[in-house]
Amino acid sequence: MGCIYRRGKTYWLKYYRNGKPYAESSGSDKLEVAKRILKIR
Repeated sequence: MGCIYRRGKTYWLKYYRNGKPYAESSGSDKLEVAKRILKIR
């Protein structure tokens, strides 16, 4: 799993995959969209 945080109006995702940290923008100001993207990752 990972976490979701807000920078300005945009939600960002932070997660680990194969032991490496990743951070990316969800490109959205809606929390539900960010949750959906994080679930896919």
